[in-house]
Amino acid sequence: MLLPFIMADHKVRSSLMKVNHQLPVRELGLFSITWPIFIETLLNIFIRFVDIFMLSFVSDEAVSAVGVSNELMTFTFILFNFVAMGTSVVILQFLGAGKIRDVSRLSANAISINLGFDLLISGIVFALREPLMRMYNLSPVLMEYADVYIMIVGRTLFTQAMILSVSAIIRSYGYTKEIMYATLGMNVLNIIGNYLLISGSFGLPELGVTGAAIATAVSRTFAMIALFVMMYWRLEMKIRLRDYLRIRSDYVKRILQIGVPAAREHMSYYSSQMMITFFITFLRESALEARVYILQIVNFIFLFAISVAKGMQILVGHMVSAGENERAFRQLFSSLKISIHVVLGAAFIVSFFREELLRLFTNDSEIITESSNEKAHLL
Repeated sequence: MLLPFIMADHKVRSSLMKVNHQLPVRELGLFSITWPIFIETLLNIFIRFVDIFMLSFVSDEAVSAVGVSNELMTFTFILFNFVAMGTSVVILQFLGAGKIRDVSRLSANAISINLGFDLLISGIVFALREPLMRMYNLSPVLMEYADVYIMIVGRTLFTQAMILSVSAIIRSYGYTKEIMYATLGMNVLNIIGNYLLISGSFGLPELGVTGAAIATAVSRTFAMIALFVMMYWRLEMKIRLRDYLRIRSDYVKRILQIGVPAAREHMSYYSSQMMITFFITFLRESALEARVYILQIVNFIFLFAISVAKGMQILVGHMVSAGENERAFRQLFSSLKISIHVVLGAAFIVSFFREELLRLFTNDSEIITESSNEKAHLL
């Protein structure tokens, strides 16, 4: 859908690459780097929001099942992301040192490592999906919904691993708009797929949760293909086939030394969220439904901070590689102050309009009351 648009107008693309050669990434400014990341992050959040929003017209039970399934999926994404995070930092170091050939080999190794790791995790999740869902004390109806969703989406988990790896590589070069375009295309396909398959529009079968899972799997596959095309089309480095097959232990060691410690914070946070959901499942079903709706809204509060953090990772990496440590330090704390103020403001606005926001999903007074009280304490 968006591939012709991305690959069109070769003159514009060439001129942009020349500008990037003349103007180092560290001189582009935080806004130039961050605004495409902001849109990309917004769209990544929105793709889950759309699934929950459109399934809310089917039933609150369908929403609960998909919400719990997505928590498990998100945890697997964290496992995949530690390779992407380590890759991004090491690439920035190599780019600062002018080691373009090393960047190519490292990128290929990172993709191969993440693919192998993903196939292992996907196999475990697929084989143990029923025991994992039983831990959440789901009712038979919710178990059936969750099993179908994980069975379809779980088979395409490798697409998300590839999206994370290739996005990290492209973003390291400062090409944040390209990732935004791929994410936009993924959202458009997901919305169209949900519209056609969840409620059975234009004579198609009404598939409900199954339709949402198919739309998610197809849209992620499109994004993966689009990002691979961009990586080969836009970047200076040329990855050879043998680079994917020859895994260098020194590259793997550098990636893991950075990626594993960086992923601990995310794993700790999402593990705690999974435990909270685990305990909530022993309460009323409406409590679980309320939590799923709350998380969709709360994600938007963190949007700005996440975007600035990703932009700062790129800028600071290039500044440190260029020996501008003092400038990197000042930029980091300046951005941190802005993020804190924006997040606090967003939290206040969401808390004030919490009931109105919840009515986007449901009119069940019990769910709205529980969600409003929980969100007020959460914020």
